[in-house]
Amino acid sequence: MDREFLESKLDYHLFLYEQLSNQIAAIQKIVREHGINSFEALMENGPVQDSLLLKFILLQRTMKKAGSYTLENRYKMHLKSFSWLEAEYFDQNCVLHYDCVWSLLQDIKPLKRQIERIKKYDDDHHTDHGEDMRCSFCGKSQQEVERMIAGPHEAICNECVKLCSEILEEVSTEENEKD
Repeated sequence: MDREFLESKLDYHLFLYEQLSNQIAAIQKIVREHGINSFEALMENGPVQDSLLLKFILLQRTMKKAGSYTLENRYKMHLKSFSWLEAEYFDQNCVLHYDCVWSLLQDIKPLKRQIERIKKYDDDHHTDHGEDMRCSFCGKSQQEVERMIAGPHEAICNECVKLCSEILEEVSTEENEKD
């Protein structure tokens, strides 16, 4: 796997982390400054309602752009509790769905913890492999092979994957012949 590709992936995920962090920080600042601590308090303040709603929509769009598959599988984020990711904020008459907004407000704290995990995962992942990723089986560098598959602590090249596949196929054939 080419180093530029790895660096661009890392840059993208760090960019995503920064975007989500900035959006969450902006939402928390508004909530704190205006003493929003209930749905009723949110409904009483029209400008805050609109400001929060726009920020929530931006947050939702950023997360959708990253893709729930990536967030759930690569970063092990548990998005089931964030039902608002799929919520629509406007109905056909452009009426705001403030219940979605309030549920968003309640979910900000666990989401912030998950974003911190994203940052730590990316930092650890980059540090573990360093600049010159090597196959944990044969020791070849990423420049010597066609493709490198990396986990958080180990990596395997396409050549070793092929060899493992051939060994498994051979063993499977031998077991079938014995039966």
